[in-house]
Amino acid sequence: MKKTLALVSIATMLFGAVNAAEAKIAHHQKNTASPEIYLSVFDTSTEPFTDLNTTVLSRSQSNLRLCWVAKGRFSETVSTIETLNAPAKQQVMAKGSQISTSQNGKVNVIRSTLESSAQGERLVRCWHFDETDPLGKYKFQIQIMGEIYQDLPFSVVK
Repeated sequence: MKKTLALVSIATMLFGAVNAAEAKIAHHQKNTASPEIYLSVFDTSTEPFTDLNTTVLSRSQSNLRLCWVAKGRFSETVSTIETLNAPAKQQVMAKGSQISTSQNGKVNVIRSTLESSAQGERLVRCWHFDETDPLGKYKFQIQIMGEIYQDLPFSVVK
């Protein structure tokens, strides 16, 4: 079961879609006291990437990535911890990150240092899922510089 990381270098291609995500974050903030974070599926076959406004990812479409976008004030490099809860055993790969996996293989903790974008106003992380990843409901818990954000649920379908 492989999982590959679409590196932050694609963040520049996400620029247009990230602006739309920021608008959604701003709208969400007006209605709740939630932290500034947004999760969505992006189509990487276009430039800028297209936000599909969904958290249902089809693993059979290789051009799709699941991305979270955080808006705030970040330093040039930022420490993150992502806890990925999968519906079944899964192997996660993320270049340059430290990964710890639970005994049952369903919980992966990914410790990374990411580069911020837009003069430190954004942090973007994208993931690619393929046929080796289990179908079903997942949950991300994101921690940025020690602050834990709300759980971000999503689903992976065929």
